[in-house]
Amino acid sequence: MSWVVLAALAGALVFALLVTLQRRADLGRMSQTVIRRDEAVKQGAAEAELQHPVVDLSRCLGCATCVAACPEDGVLDLVHGQAAVVRGARCIGAGACERECPVDAITVTLGDTSERDDVPALTQGLEAVGAPGLWLAGEVTAHALIRTAVEHGARVAAAVAAR
Repeated sequence: MSWVVLAALAGALVFALLVTLQRRADLGRMSQTVIRRDEAVKQGAAEAELQHPVVDLSRCLGCATCVAACPEDGVLDLVHGQAAVVRGARCIGAGACERECPVDAITVTLGDTSERDDVPALTQGLEAVGAPGLWLAGEVTAHALIRTAVEHGARVAAAVAAR
């Protein structure tokens, strides 16, 4: 009987040691991610020029499907069990992270374009502000994906047909 108790105690001790080592490795990875994010902030690479992901931390499960789906390395990573934008300037706006998130906790949005003179001001119907009758779609609107250009084209066609 004493050997069984001793073996169970040794097994529990080994299990606790393995869990502790795994947790230390996870904390080390998170620490490196936070350091990379801080370096990106210092270099100005944390903020995206145009499109970038925004994570709703109240919905994020920390499953890392968005991190795996992102075609650009280093844009997203897990920090303290949730997705975080590490190097937003690397984002190309592919939207793979948004499509793969099982709880819709991540969206790809446009950055602050108010101070940029190379991005036109548009209405919701994609009509240029100050130039009635001029609709824009695709890359000229700062959305570089073909899928987005097709969606814009369909919205413009609907707006023109409605007039």
